[in-house]
Amino acid sequence: MNHSEDFLRLANETKQRIKEVSPEKATQLTEKGAIILVVREKVEFDEGHIEGAEHLSRGTLEMRINEVAPEKDALIVLLLRGRKPRRARR
Repeated sequence: MNHSEDFLRLANETKQRIKEVSPEKATQLTEKGAIILVVREKVEFDEGHIEGAEHLSRGTLEMRINEVAPEKDALIVLLLRGRKPRRARR
């Protein structure tokens, strides 16, 4: 897929601002008001998720992110596909 130079620049700038954090740090951030966003299919989200988490599926993320985080500088803890968080299984 060919993307415009503007898109590639924006994507690169965004990637530089993303930081991977430990589960403990993610918990601290959410206690300070960060938004928990789970990006999984609805059926996976329904199987278990962290209390208070918002859900967007991969196919709707770009279209609906403003509903979950209307402020562009909002801090978001993003949970992607993969192993479900331990807290979600309790």
